[in-house]
Amino acid sequence: GLDAQLYEIKDKIKELYFGLLMIEGKEKQLDRADEILDSLCVRAEVALKEGVVYETDLDVIEVERIKYRQLRMELEAKREACLGVLSMLIRRPLSKETRLQMPLEVELEKGEIKRPELKYLDSKIKRLEADLKMQNAENMPKLGLFATGGYGKSGLNTFDRDFKPYFIGGVMLSWNFGKLNTLKNDRKLKQIQQESVRVEQESFIFNTRMEALMQDSEIRKLREMVDERVVDLREAIRQASEVKYANGVYTISELITDVNQALIAQQEKLLREVELKMMIYSKKITLGL
Repeated sequence: GLDAQLYEIKDKIKELYFGLLMIEGKEKQLDRADEILDSLCVRAEVALKEGVVYETDLDVIEVERIKYRQLRMELEAKREACLGVLSMLIRRPLSKETRLQMPLEVELEKGEIKRPELKYLDSKIKRLEADLKMQNAENMPKLGLFATGGYGKSGLNTFDRDFKPYFIGGVMLSWNFGKLNTLKNDRKLKQIQQESVRVEQESFIFNTRMEALMQDSEIRKLREMVDERVVDLREAIRQASEVKYANGVYTISELITDVNQALIAQQEKLLREVELKMMIYSKKITLGL
């Protein structure tokens, strides 16, 4: 039905929305990477003048700049494509300047399923019940009353020559025997159809609850994986590496490796946070809330 189609569209909108949040998060990390590389470049230029580092150190930093610039171009193209599809689905104009907000975490009631498919299946059961009642009614004997009257010569007495009023009334019984032979088979067919829809309804409820349980498990896992400590430790290592490089103990390649590891740690944390929010909203859509 239409409600089921709207449910599918809602699920696509969710995927696009959280995908765009992930892209925006990565773009912010690239901004942070540019800041770090700018700082390293300034330090390397000063160290080069002092003869502490090699000129190739600046080349290594430039390679990283180019790599992050290419990644930014890929993200911008992907973001533009996602915004275009999302704009069509929600029928609202979205531009490159559009910025999305991370949704607030929602509390979900346990066990409550309000999916449109259940309403559709329930309506099918009720329609079959109405058809069955209609079949039974059409094949039942029909009892009715009739009455007629008038004024005429002889009235009801044919031997009476005078004009007199008359009135006739009675009870009428009618029964259509033509469908009695097929009634049993028709009734059985409707009952089989009803049972088939009920089985489909129960199966849908079972599968939906199983999916919600799996999503609960994934939500718990993602909550545990969102940990600030790895990010803090990687950032501390990066800062220590910059000091080592400034003192000539570390090479630029070793420093760049630690810089990238710190950025990867931030990216993984962002990924888990977005995945957590998306999974919560996935469960919301699964339950039809």
